[in-house]
Amino acid sequence: FDHEGLTALSECSRCTSPGTENLGAHRVQLTGNVFSDVSSKVRWGGLVPGRGIMEDVDGSLTGFGAGTFLAATMPHLNIPGLCHDNYIEFPNTIVCGANLTSDPTNVKIRRLSFRNCRYGISYMYVSRHNGVGRTSIQQRSHSYKDPATGWAVGVVTQQTYNVSWFANPLYFQDVDIEATYLGPGEYIYLSFSVSDHWDHFRVTSLSGNNINQEINASESMPAANAPSGTSFYEGTSTLIVLLSGTDPALFLQKFNIRSHLCPRTGCPSPPPIPPPPSEATERESFTRNWSDAAQWPGGVLPAAGDDVTVPRAWRLKLDVQPPELGNLVIKGELFFDEARITTTLSAMTILIEGGNDMYPEGLLRAGTRNEPFSQTAVIQLLGNRRSPVLRLSFSRNAGSKVLVVLGALELYGMPRTPTSSHVHLGVAGNPLDSMITVDQSVDWKVGETIVIGTSDFDYDHSEERTITAVSGRVLTLDRPLRHLHYGASSAESIDGHTAETRAEVALLTRNVRIEGQEKWVDGHGCHVYVTSLQGYFYNAVGHVDLDNVEITKCGQRAPQRYALHFDQVLDGSESR
Repeated sequence: FDHEGLTALSECSRCTSPGTENLGAHRVQLTGNVFSDVSSKVRWGGLVPGRGIMEDVDGSLTGFGAGTFLAATMPHLNIPGLCHDNYIEFPNTIVCGANLTSDPTNVKIRRLSFRNCRYGISYMYVSRHNGVGRTSIQQRSHSYKDPATGWAVGVVTQQTYNVSWFANPLYFQDVDIEATYLGPGEYIYLSFSVSDHWDHFRVTSLSGNNINQEINASESMPAANAPSGTSFYEGTSTLIVLLSGTDPALFLQKFNIRSHLCPRTGCPSPPPIPPPPSEATERESFTRNWSDAAQWPGGVLPAAGDDVTVPRAWRLKLDVQPPELGNLVIKGELFFDEARITTTLSAMTILIEGGNDMYPEGLLRAGTRNEPFSQTAVIQLLGNRRSPVLRLSFSRNAGSKVLVVLGALELYGMPRTPTSSHVHLGVAGNPLDSMITVDQSVDWKVGETIVIGTSDFDYDHSEERTITAVSGRVLTLDRPLRHLHYGASSAESIDGHTAETRAEVALLTRNVRIEGQEKWVDGHGCHVYVTSLQGYFYNAVGHVDLDNVEITKCGQRAPQRYALHFDQVLDGSESR
């Protein structure tokens, strides 16, 4: 085996032959090894990275002493001072063992497997707790066993690992975990990022004498000798689960981790929502001004960070720039002032309350259908995925950075030319071009944003640009194009039929817009949530009327919440 490219031992963790279909990160024990004229002792087969584990029981494989562990090189296993990957006889291999470190801890590589992750598809990510050394673990399809449609990976004991999934890396909800051969004194901490405010998590044993029994949670970081499955949830962003070898008779530990939105006592029914007895049930005939301190409680204008409620009877005009608010509840009518050039309404959350036959619904508007708003009106949602969430009931969580519509949202921006707001390229746009020519006249202005659509099969070739100059049908862009966009003076005619293959150019900018604060950070933009809510004396149905409105920096990746979301809307609701 001294020929280049040959190796004495090979392990395949993803082969489909009958003898190896269960090898997802399983351990292979080796003893009594004798090598002759071998330059490369181990090679890792299957898809890279390989996931098998080798244990040198008596030291004859590595020469580093009994109890040395080997695995394919993966970033999360390469721990300075504990594990090494620089041995010529073991290319692309991590070697861990007590004789390789001054640390008195006898580090080992143990197998973990994961399955039944609600939002887990494709790849799982494993990294050391400091965020260094992230490894992508490919999902094993249903044709494999142990785990089928799951993930298997080796990890070093006495370490803390962050675990997440490709589809929603910051939104953990539930998963089944198996840990194999954790011996006395061995432990592994798993850390899961939590982006929503769950009430609690439950870890249930699926093995041993405690099957289907919940493992008690800890009020602080659990000690390494605590029962395996002990968890700690600090209530906002992180769940820690301890896996420990406290039961030496149990070679395979199985647990289910599940999130719960409601308290352990259960989800109580929402209380009835009758109209408050002291609240007027009709809207006032006159208009109040936000700037008039005399009408606000205590004669004081709302300050930055305040929670503000617009009473049901009020018809309130935003005649000044309000401060950035906390939670804004609109029971009455709140509308933008046409006399102001620019007004931004900023809040962590906005709730437009519903109404019924007894009292009017809440309304937030800019302009009317017959008289569109001519100035600039911005509704801005503040915060991030860790910000306080808005709960509609004990069991319904609208999340953070959200505008909830249980009443009416009516926004009317100024119409543009052309009214469709999109045209086609009159001349092809080539890579490095800083000017494009459209096929018809537009009223687009310097500083506005456009998108030049793809004209090939790659959606990612659409390009967003800002207009820096306008000369007739020629638009100058802030940056050159990166891709080819097909254009021509007219659509093609084939056998008497029109085939439109030219790239579209669309105007994105509007004078009325809903936006998330700053940029789309961590995939957590704003969320416009149109829904319904029922209760005694209460049957709120949200509806919106949006015309020439821009929605930008919105949408939430984890959990998946859309920029504009219609959910549980009862019959009779409409988007007008």
